[in-house]
Amino acid sequence: MIVFIEKTNKELKIKFEGDVKTLLKKININAEEIIVVRGNELLNDDEILSDKDSIKLLSVVSGG
Repeated sequence: MIVFIEKTNKELKIKFEGDVKTLLKKININAEEIIVVRGNELLNDDEILSDKDSIKLLSVVSGG
């Protein structure tokens, strides 16, 4: 699996199959600070990922 982390502008190649929540815990990323995207699809925490997936972890920006 390829995981691009926007905040650090780094790409990880890891072996993983399971849900988004478990992946984020494994790579020590706070789920409340990012959104997970596969292609053009926004993923939720219980979405199942395959080892062949390529995903992006995009930073959430808020303001007021």
